[in-house]
Amino acid sequence: MHANRLPGPRRPRTQLVSEHPRPAYRTVQTRDLADTFIGPPQGRLTLTSGAPIMTSDVSAGTAIYYALYKGAYYPRFNGDRWSMRRFSELPLNLDGDSGHTGYHQSGKLFDLLLDDTTGSPRLVSGPAWASDTTRSAALTQTAAGFKVNNASMLVRYGANSGDTAIVGAGLLTWVGTFRASADGQTAMVFLPNAAAGGTSNKLYLANAYNEEWLTAVCRDSADSWNENDDTWKDANQSASNRVSFVACREGVQVRASHMRMNGNSGTASSLWSVGLNSSSPASGALHAFNSTALALAMASRYEATLSGEGHNYIQAINRANNAGGGQGTFYGDAGDAARYQAGLIVSVKM
Repeated sequence: MHANRLPGPRRPRTQLVSEHPRPAYRTVQTRDLADTFIGPPQGRLTLTSGAPIMTSDVSAGTAIYYALYKGAYYPRFNGDRWSMRRFSELPLNLDGDSGHTGYHQSGKLFDLLLDDTTGSPRLVSGPAWASDTTRSAALTQTAAGFKVNNASMLVRYGANSGDTAIVGAGLLTWVGTFRASADGQTAMVFLPNAAAGGTSNKLYLANAYNEEWLTAVCRDSADSWNENDDTWKDANQSASNRVSFVACREGVQVRASHMRMNGNSGTASSLWSVGLNSSSPASGALHAFNSTALALAMASRYEATLSGEGHNYIQAINRANNAGGGQGTFYGDAGDAARYQAGLIVSVKM
């Protein structure tokens, strides 16, 4: 764990030491706040209470939790100095009432921050981003190594009309970002049942610290579909053959694989790949290719470190020419889902 030591006079102090179930982590807090070792936040954002690593789908979550993960402390600034603040799981009920200031509007991104200005830690959301790629309220990197609110910020700490407050600059510790999938809701959907046209998976809750690889599988239950105009298109001409996700910062890592079975008639040939925020191949993506009449199952591959932040998606795409009057046939489950199922697999470190 990286630690920044804040300057201050040396004098005798009493240490409080807490050992956590994970033996690799050891939290130390001193009563002498002028001489404290400061580390990163130790929790994780989740849609399932008590589960910092989600393993089940939540398609319409109405609350976000900041759960204990690597410990029970986070760094906070009180206007004078940094210290490590102890916390227990912190909930934030999402607000879907459009009549409320700062409500969690569908399709908008919101930063999540920890607030201790009332004397008890609480999880709050900042204002909606200006767009899918740009914040409306800036964050700033501090000398201690953590991001905080750059200016006074209006935050929401619950779903009631009056659950808002204005918090001074630098007093909120940023821990992640989420996107509202509907008014007052968000989603983390990993492995839904296959559906015609794909399942449009959403990974809409991103952690700024203690990131882990999370994987979503998007499956199209259509038996097959044909293409013959030699242009890249969404697989099965469906925008639901995709996985959408939030990158809360620059440098987020993503991996994708588009596995498909294909056969061709005439002298047609076919390709399939993935697009990043597009129906055209992502830069650096490896395409799968078949120029035979044999039904071949292959996978395209893509790995990247994203340069931007905000809302993104990986789209399954395909194309086939009509050489010799033929066409390409792409298979979803080939009419036998028990034995074969193609799809898109996307992993994001978040």
